[in-house]
Amino acid sequence: MVVLTGEFGSTALLFGAGAHRTAPEGGRALFFISPTYNPHEMRDYPSVLNCSGHEKGVVESHFMYPYRLYLGVFLTVCLTLNLTGSTVYVDVSSTNATPPFSAWNTAANNIQDAVDVSSDGDIIMVTNGIYSVGGSLVYGTLSNRVVVNKAVSVQSVNGPSVTAIYGNPTNDDTAVRCVYLTNNASLTGFTLSLGGTRSSGDPLQEQSGAGIWCETTNVFVTHCVFTSNLAANFGGGAYQGTLIDCSFTNNSSAQGGGVYGGVISNSFLLNNASGEGGGAALSVLDKCFLGGNTAG
Repeated sequence: MVVLTGEFGSTALLFGAGAHRTAPEGGRALFFISPTYNPHEMRDYPSVLNCSGHEKGVVESHFMYPYRLYLGVFLTVCLTLNLTGSTVYVDVSSTNATPPFSAWNTAANNIQDAVDVSSDGDIIMVTNGIYSVGGSLVYGTLSNRVVVNKAVSVQSVNGPSVTAIYGNPTNDDTAVRCVYLTNNASLTGFTLSLGGTRSSGDPLQEQSGAGIWCETTNVFVTHCVFTSNLAANFGGGAYQGTLIDCSFTNNSSAQGGGVYGGVISNSFLLNNASGEGGGAALSVLDKCFLGGNTAG
C-alpha cells in the first residue's frame, strides 16, 4: 500500500470529469476528499474516484463538484483503491448493452449486470433514471434490487435527485430491498426508496435494512437519500454501514426507523418511525440533524 505524496494536510483541487492528480507508483493508494458544494463550507467526505495508469496512477474525478484532496494518514475516514481498476457504465435506457459495458454506447441497462461483470476495485458509473427491475438473493429468500457483492464503488453521475433505486415496500414474500453492500464496497449519489423486507426468516439478514443492508460499518454510503422504506425488524432506511452526507425521511421499522447499527455523520434524519429509536438506534451520530422522528 502506498500513500499519495505531499505534506500532511496539503490539498489539491479537482474540478469535474477528467481532472487528475498523479499518484506514486504502486497498486493501491490512500486518500481523502471533500466536495465543495459551497466555497465557504468544506466538509470531510470520503468517496471513491476512478484510478487508471501504469507506472503512475492518475486519479480522475467523475463528479461535477470541485474536490479538495487531503494528502496524509491521520484523518477520520480512509478508502483504499486499486489503481488499475476499470470503469463499468450503466444507463437504464441503453439499447445496446454489451458486456463488459466499458463505454456509454455499450452500457448495461441495469446495475446488477454491471456488478456481475466487475472486479474488486472497479468503478460502476450510473446515469439518470429509476432502477426498479430485477432481483437477486444473498441471504434466505429476500430479494435485493441490487447486490453489490464485490469491493467496487457504485456512483451516480448526477446525484440522487435524478438517480434512484426502488424496491418493493411490503413485509411479505414479495418484498424487495433496494441495495445490499458487502465489505469495502461503496455507494454514492442515489435515492433509495420503497424498499421492504420479509417479516419471517432471519431477523437480521431478511427482516432488516429495507433501503440498504451493509455487512459492517466498513462499507461507505455517501450523498444518498433514503425515503419510504419499510423494514419488519431493524433499520427501515439502513442497517449498519458508514453513512455520510445522507438524508433519511419517512422510513419505518420495529427498531431504528432511519438507521440501525450505523455510523452516521453530516446527515438529516426526519420523520422516521419505529417502536424504539425513531431516527436511529444503536448508532453513532456526528453532526446530524434530527426532527419529527417518533418511537413507541
